[in-house]
Amino acid sequence: MKELTFKIIFLTALATGKRSSKLQALIRKGLSWSDGKTNITLRVAPEFVAKTQLGQGPGAILPICLKSLGDFVGNDPQVMHLCPVRAILLYFKRVRSEGLSRDKVKLFVSY
Repeated sequence: MKELTFKIIFLTALATGKRSSKLQALIRKGLSWSDGKTNITLRVAPEFVAKTQLGQGPGAILPICLKSLGDFVGNDPQVMHLCPVRAILLYFKRVRSEGLSRDKVKLFVSY
């Protein structure tokens, strides 16, 4: 599970290009899926202030939208293993099945 979490964080970091501080501030409550679960919108905690956020205060950060790799390269099974949207969906199923969703706020389980 720990390696899966690292993979998800790595794929999300590659897909978004965001700093690690912003990735750790992602919350579950702000998560929303498009129909068919091909796109996902991620949000950060309202109290989070980014390093580059000069004078805007908390809550001024725009949501992060991720699109499925399938939209760009088709549904090749080898490529879809690198899709962050698919990986996040599988991650949530695994977290729920293993009972690791104790922290209902943060998106990623902390080790």
